[in-house]
Amino acid sequence: MTDILPVHYLDYLPIWAVFLLSIIFLFGFSEIGSRIGRRRQSTDMGESSQSEVIMGALLGLLAFMLAFSFGIAEARYEARKQAVLDEANAIGTTWLRSRMLPAPHSSQILPLLKRYVDMRIAGAGSESVEELREALDHSTELHEKLWRHVVTLGRDHSRSITLGLFIDSLNDVIDLHETRVTIAHYRMPTSIWVALYLIAFAAMTMVGLHAGLSGGRSLLVTVLLTATLAMAISFVIDLDRPSQTLFSVSQQSLMDLRETMDHPAR
Repeated sequence: MTDILPVHYLDYLPIWAVFLLSIIFLFGFSEIGSRIGRRRQSTDMGESSQSEVIMGALLGLLAFMLAFSFGIAEARYEARKQAVLDEANAIGTTWLRSRMLPAPHSSQILPLLKRYVDMRIAGAGSESVEELREALDHSTELHEKLWRHVVTLGRDHSRSITLGLFIDSLNDVIDLHETRVTIAHYRMPTSIWVALYLIAFAAMTMVGLHAGLSGGRSLLVTVLLTATLAMAISFVIDLDRPSQTLFSVSQQSLMDLRETMDHPAR
C-alpha cells in the first residue's frame, strides 16, 4: 500500500517551514523588483503608472487564486469532518450488533473493533505521511481479521438475521474507510500550486518594481504584505494535506465511541 496516498513535495516540509520559505522567496522577489526599479528610476511618470496598474492587476489575480484554492481545500476539509462522523456511527453500529453474535466470536470481535478505533484516532494524529500510511495498513489488516469471523459465522449460521445485520454494518465500516482514503487522495492539482506561487512571485516582483520606480519603498509594508501572503498560502496548504497541523479534523466522535466501548451503558 505504498501508493495509497499521493505525496506532494511540500508534504515533506512542516507547515512552519513552508511559511518561512514562502516569506523568504516572496520577499526575495520583491527585493529583485525593487533593485530593478531603482536602476530604471526616472522622472517619467508613465512608466511608474503602468507598473502600478500591472501591480494592481497581479494582486487582484493573486487574491482570486487564493480564494479559488481555499474554496477547493475547504470543501475537502468539510468532507473529511463528515466522513469521521459517518465512520464513528458505522463502527458504533457494528459494535452494538457484534454483541448479539454467538460466542466466542462476540468476545473476540470487540477487542478488534477497539483496536480499530484506536488505529483510526492514531492515524488522524499522524505527524507525517509515512505514519499515516502505516496506520492505514494496520486498519486494512483489522478488516481482514474481522472478515474472517464473518466467514466462519457464515458457514455455521448462514440464515442468521443477526449475522446479516452485522455484515451490513461491517461493510459500511470498510466502505467508509475507503471513503476517507479517497477524500485524502483527492488533492489540489500540482498545476494550481505552481500557478499560485508563480502569480505570487510575479505580484511581489511588481510591488518591488513599483516601489523602486517611485522611490517610496517601505520595508515594513513589504514585510507585512509578504508575511500575510505567506500565511494565507500556508493555510491553504495545510487544509489540503491529509495530515493537517493547523486545521486538524476533530476525532471527538471516535473518541466518544471508544469511551463508550470501554464503559457501555448497563
